This record gives sequence, C-alpha cells and structure tokens, in this order.
Amino acid sequence: MFDRPDGSLRDDGVTILRAFLDPEALARIRSVFDAAFHAVDCGVAAPALMEQVSKVGRINLSQLRDAGIPEAALHDLIGLVENRVTRAIGPCRLLVDHSLMRRVVDIRRRHIWHIDADGAGTSSHDPAFNVWCPLVAVGRDQPSLELVRESHKLMRSLPLLPAAIATRTDEWVAEHFPMHARWAPELEPRDLVAFSDYTLHRTQVLDLPAVRRLSCEWRVTQHPAYLPT
Repeated sequence: MFDRPDGSLRDDGVTILRAFLDPEALARIRSVFDAAFHAVDCGVAAPALMEQVSKVGRINLSQLRDAGIPEAALHDLIGLVENRVTRAIGPCRLLVDHSLMRRVVDIRRRHIWHIDADGAGTSSHDPAFNVWCPLVAVGRDQPSLELVRESHKLMRSLPLLPAAIATRTDEWVAEHFPMHARWAPELEPRDLVAFSDYTLHRTQVLDLPAVRRLSCEWRVTQHPAYLPT
C-alpha cells in the first residue's frame, strides 16, 4: 500500500510503501544483516571493517565478503532487492557500492541534514533513489528518518557540495522550507521509504535513553545507462 501524503514520489520526493516486503523477503534480508554484524561482533571480520563498524556502524554491501558472507548470498540479496524495488518504483538497478546496512547505537552525531546526491555521491547516477528499509519499528522508541517533502525541487537547483562538507544546518533548512514540510513517519519492519537522492533528510531527533536502530539503505538508479534496452 502506498502512503503518499501530498502526491507521488516525483512530486513529493518521498513516499512510503506500507508492509511492502513479504515476511520471507524480510527474513532473508535480516539473515544477511545479522550474519554480517555477528562476524564483526565476534572479531572474525576483516579488521578494517570492524574498525568502520565501531566508528560509524555501517557495512557497505560491497564489504559483505569481508564479513564472511558468501558471494552467492550477496548476489541473491542484490536480486531480491532489485526485484522488490522494481515493483515499487519501476525498473532500476542497485548501486552496490552506494548501498549499505547500518546499526545505529549513538545518534549524537547523526542529526545532520543532507542529500544523497552529494553526501553519498549518487549525482552521476541520477535519477537515483534511496529505498530505506527499517529492520525494527521506528518513529516511537527508535528514531525514524525526518524528511523534507518537495525539497528535491529546490535542492536540484543548488550547486552540489563536496562530500566531506555536504550538510545543511537546521537554521538553513528552516529558512528555506516550511516546518509543515518536515515528516518523520512511524514505520514497522516490512515498510519501506523511497526518496529522491535530492530530498533533504536526517535521523529523527528524539530524546531517547537508548538507541538500537537497524536498517538498510538500498540506493538504486534509473539512469538509462544502467537499465536493459
């Protein structure tokens, strides 16, 4: 079921797909996620990957081999994601080097507005989208994403920033967009959020005693060069 408060993905720059993943697909994604982070926690993953997870809580899909995930399992995951996302937004290809699994346990440094076009380096693959997949319920006891609807229209007209400084302050966002455009949806596992790589977003600001948010970010492209003719 599509949840489009003010129009389509093209118009809003963001849409929710409620209960879009079937239980079997979610279980397959969660199995790879759990196996990869278990390898890190047990100290059997590549040292560089363990250091990265310690610092930023992220495992890129291209690093799953460093966590002991078999090549066949990675290809199975890529096929699964592309199949499900194609059903949602049309033909697309997964940007493996730009997609990741994330375990957030410290959100103090994550309340920063940004767009993926420069922050994640996806501008050259435009039109591109982030399909965000929470593996736990978010928006109540765990932080969701906070997105600015229709922000992709203005952000496309502005120069891209270098990736190292590709952020916007809360004051800048407040100056350029009305407060009612901000949206932090409550989501369950199996829900997906799809948004343009030019849509402003950040981790939702919540006053929480503890955080353990598990999610995947499937970045996909509909650039003609990547699609079958």
